[in-house]
Amino acid sequence: MALCVYLLAAAATPPRNPHPHKGILDKYERRPPSYYGMRVDKGIEARLLDGKAYVSKVDLPNGFRRTIAMKDVDAPPDIVFGQIIDVEGYPKKIDGVIGTRIYRDYRTLSGIRVFCAHYTVRFAAVVAESYVQHEIDPFSRCMTFQLDYSIKSDVADQVGYWYVEPLRNNRARVYYSVMSTVPFWVPKMMHGAVLDLVAKRSTSWVDVESRKEYAAKSSRWTAAFGAKMRKLKSRF
Repeated sequence: MALCVYLLAAAATPPRNPHPHKGILDKYERRPPSYYGMRVDKGIEARLLDGKAYVSKVDLPNGFRRTIAMKDVDAPPDIVFGQIIDVEGYPKKIDGVIGTRIYRDYRTLSGIRVFCAHYTVRFAAVVAESYVQHEIDPFSRCMTFQLDYSIKSDVADQVGYWYVEPLRNNRARVYYSVMSTVPFWVPKMMHGAVLDLVAKRSTSWVDVESRKEYAAKSSRWTAAFGAKMRKLKSRF
């Protein structure tokens, strides 16, 4: 029995080869979107109110790119944030995510959840693996992520940020920002196409999955309320 437990623990532990560095890019902190220049002007506001996503891409030195995306979602912020932090559900929700597995998970004394996950992702003909550390602040509905530098990933570096802002009428505004590059072995002529695909997938899935969950919960609430009212009427 002890041997079986040991083997299971070993199987759940990722390989120990470290990443070549401890981080090239500046890490995101759990701060409001405005701290990172994500401000909604009149043009962006009009686009978001029209149900469209706003996406901005900035090429950085050494092949990195920063992608910023914003999207209004017709679902409560807690449901929206719940979709974002459900990393193990990504393969069923995000096109191109083949697999995810959490291999470390704990909470700090201040209530921040920290977990690391192994991702296998496909971009067209490219399949890449990465080991990512996430930090979740449930109070501000913010999640930051970066590579787990204790384990080698296929990408040179990656840092990112999610933030969910409550809006009126049970709606939410999603802010997303990521700085990343593609694996070094991907042909240079494919870099732009791969990064464009990443930007395209950024927030669209959050909108779809959040509205789907909200509709399902609303249907259950309506059914439960109807049953309760019928029960009350039967007493008179």
